[in-house]
Amino acid sequence: MSRRMADAYHPERLWSLWDMLEFNTKAFYEATTEAQHTLTHIESNRLESLRRHPDGSITINHIQDEVFLDVMLQRAEKLHEQLSILGAVSTLDTVDRLLVSLTAKLITYEELKSEYHEISSRLRDDLKRTMVFALDDRDKRYFAPRTPHFGTDFDSRFKTLGVFELDEAAKCMAFARPTAAVFHLMRVLEVGIHALAACLGIPDPVKPAERNWAIILRKIMDDGIANKWPSAAARMNPDAVLFESLHASLDAVKNPWRNATMHVETKYTDDEAEHIFVSVKGFMKKLASRMDENGEPGV
Repeated sequence: MSRRMADAYHPERLWSLWDMLEFNTKAFYEATTEAQHTLTHIESNRLESLRRHPDGSITINHIQDEVFLDVMLQRAEKLHEQLSILGAVSTLDTVDRLLVSLTAKLITYEELKSEYHEISSRLRDDLKRTMVFALDDRDKRYFAPRTPHFGTDFDSRFKTLGVFELDEAAKCMAFARPTAAVFHLMRVLEVGIHALAACLGIPDPVKPAERNWAIILRKIMDDGIANKWPSAAARMNPDAVLFESLHASLDAVKNPWRNATMHVETKYTDDEAEHIFVSVKGFMKKLASRMDENGEPGV
């Protein structure tokens, strides 16, 4: 299922999916194809386990091939791992039983074949009750980034609230919930503005009655930067240059970000949310290079 199809589902249903289903389709494909190959292998070797007696009777022996048993055990363990990700509880019961028999090396080809047929049947039933979302490469980088979205400084210095809100925003981006993503990005930005205000020694400019970009930017500039570095010469101070740059970054975020974000009537497109994501990233990375979430200098 593409990320576009995720729009058909209520976003609250996605929260649990993020925690429960991070499904590797390549690994699942390999596991299921190996199961089919296993059945073929079992069938081709099944007659070796039969011992025919002169009176016409047949003795069915346990599998004696140690190498084959080890391969079967490894495949069953891999299948168990993938089924656990899927939450295929019924199928897992069958695989658990198979693992016991393979570990004890007390299983015939007939029993092994029967177990794999049972696994296939139960898996079909389990999958009827499971909804799987497939992410393309673009969305996967939001859901499972190889490196922290906003850099290592942000990850280590804003871990109380900022990291959580960023992770929520990124997952909303992955599942095409742009308005929800902007909501969480707003919370990330508020964490940053709190830190900036604390560092400048000014009252928090993001109070409920003052959540307006003009007010926020004016307070940071007039009460903070201009008050701390009042002259043009003072503004040459490296710290002053950094804070003016942070103010400019906030002003850049303002452009695509409507004040009505605080209210329910505002909706955002994917492109708008991505623009805001990049803008907030620029501000927070720069901020985290100078301070932590409490406005204290970074170590």
